[in-house]
Amino acid sequence: MGAVVGLGMIPPIAPDVMESSANGAGFGAALMLDDAEFARGERIAAEQVDLDPDFGRRYIGCLALTSKGD
Repeated sequence: MGAVVGLGMIPPIAPDVMESSANGAGFGAALMLDDAEFARGERIAAEQVDLDPDFGRRYIGCLALTSKGD
């Protein structure tokens, strides 16, 4: 997990509060094969997804990606 923090992909938080998810994307994709879960996902997205048009620029700006020379 330290590498992901080092890359700036997740915020610098204490390692003891981090948990990994084994194949979380695959699990989420499998859930969407069920009609009821797909509808649930759409409801959650409609309620909770930040639709800030500036999100992409702000997200990229927060990534701590630098060259080895920096």
